[in-house]
Amino acid sequence: MENICIKILQILPKLEPNTLDSLMKRLEDIGVSAENDLKYVHECDFTTIIRPIEARKVIDAW
Repeated sequence: MENICIKILQILPKLEPNTLDSLMKRLEDIGVSAENDLKYVHECDFTTIIRPIEARKVIDAW
């Protein structure tokens, strides 16, 4: 999961630490345990944590 965290910070470098923590927790909550799982994540999985454009950037990167 650390690789995922690093990748998110590369995409959204201004993301607040508490927001990143919430985002990582959400990924764990929905069942992401490895980078392979990211292809199943959808924008709607993030919209309560980050703004829609940020979510799209993250989704597009994987």
